[in-house]
Amino acid sequence: MSNFLYDAAMSFEYLRNHDFQFILGDRKRKIRISIISSDKLEFTHVVGLDHLKDVPSVIGKNSSQKKSIYNKIINREITDENILDSSYLYSPISKGMNPVTKDCYTIFDRIEHASALHGYLLNGFKGKFYKWNRNKCRIQLPNGDICGTNIQADYLLVIPNEKVPHEKYYFFMYKTNRNASKEKPIELHIHSAFPETIDLAAGQEKPYTILQENQIHRETKVVQEIHTHPSYKSMQKPLLPIT
Repeated sequence: MSNFLYDAAMSFEYLRNHDFQFILGDRKRKIRISIISSDKLEFTHVVGLDHLKDVPSVIGKNSSQKKSIYNKIINREITDENILDSSYLYSPISKGMNPVTKDCYTIFDRIEHASALHGYLLNGFKGKFYKWNRNKCRIQLPNGDICGTNIQADYLLVIPNEKVPHEKYYFFMYKTNRNASKEKPIELHIHSAFPETIDLAAGQEKPYTILQENQIHRETKVVQEIHTHPSYKSMQKPLLPIT
């Protein structure tokens, strides 16, 4: 029997053991960004468990409780059975249409898709990287209305789902090393991640060019090159300070 909660946690565990480093470019500079999701306490928010308000066993009120929930899911002490009766699990959470179910996206969809979190990031170079500004959002809903969003983030990575046409996976991330020197890579933690067919990046500034993506094993420090843009192979110039 499948256990979509466990699968989601194992995919997040992969992210805890690896950093994904991107080198981004525009006409003025190159930027190094490292996506780091090492905190167990972030799992319940990233996959949407925090929305299941009628399931106390997956609602953590503090960091210690959130980490405990994650560990219990990894150890199969909390399973799908614990959340299947939630009245929120299949409630619409988005006005976007799931191309597979032909219905609005639900919390179940978010958790189920989270089992492929690391898979999406391995294809991150195929997506678009934005500096996020929610005040510039001009999101068009299926009925033609234009709206904004309350999502707080510093950066957004949008990756297409190659298996499902018109569906993209959105990684909203916040910067964790704001006081670091400009020579240091920007470090990001994933705040929220979910599939969507509505273009949530509408209205944002032009995305950066993704010049390179690497995967770094956190313990061994082994660097695996995932993709390098052809034009970047011949550049090989030092990264300029981020301004």
